[in-house]
Amino acid sequence: MALPGARSVIWLAIAVHAGAFAQVPVKPGKWELTSTFRGLPFGDSAKPARTACISAAELGSIPEKALMSAAPAPADDGSRAPPKCAYSNIRREGAQSSWALACEGPTMSGSGNATVMPEAADLSETFKLETPFGSHSIQHIVLARRQGDCL
Repeated sequence: MALPGARSVIWLAIAVHAGAFAQVPVKPGKWELTSTFRGLPFGDSAKPARTACISAAELGSIPEKALMSAAPAPADDGSRAPPKCAYSNIRREGAQSSWALACEGPTMSGSGNATVMPEAADLSETFKLETPFGSHSIQHIVLARRQGDCL
């Protein structure tokens, strides 16, 4: 027969262990996102920035994807649609996360990692892009900072 206090200790240990893998809640609102690209086949970019209102629904269960998707593209003139990426194998431990991704338009595969806080995130994704001219390794780094509520 287990002691009543022992049962409480076991449940507390399970709760603390599960909490270590819990997602850090990212606050919806107005975010400033700055992108840096390395290894682009058409030259590395400057650091374009944009602000975007990101809702709780958009943040959903994969806030990393929402923040990366809202970040400016290398040619942020609207002439190119961003690739559509599927995230898988998402792992979280406190503020740290990692994932695998597969993208279309263009076809790429890669991985990402992030440090995510409620009002700030540092994210990085590395892709392999196959072209008729050879393969390219591309890195996309995003610094995201919440600026406040959306008006």
